[in-house]
Amino acid sequence: MKLASPDFIEVKAYMHLGYSRNRLSRGSMPSHEEVMNFASHLAEKIGYKIADQSRVSRVVLLTEDGSKDMFIGE
Repeated sequence: MKLASPDFIEVKAYMHLGYSRNRLSRGSMPSHEEVMNFASHLAEKIGYKIADQSRVSRVVLLTEDGSKDMFIGE
């Protein structure tokens, strides 16, 4: 990630939806707290900040400066 220097990184959980329900149990979904914890550790490691999150979607957005209001490629 440091080499590519992406504008945004989305840390997402597995969601128990669609065909995957035939292969994995609902218990395979990490909680939002687990996703936040992983995202926090990742952000610290690569020098990014948490810019936003969605509890219901279990997703965390990381950006270099913690802003979600940036244009890609700036």
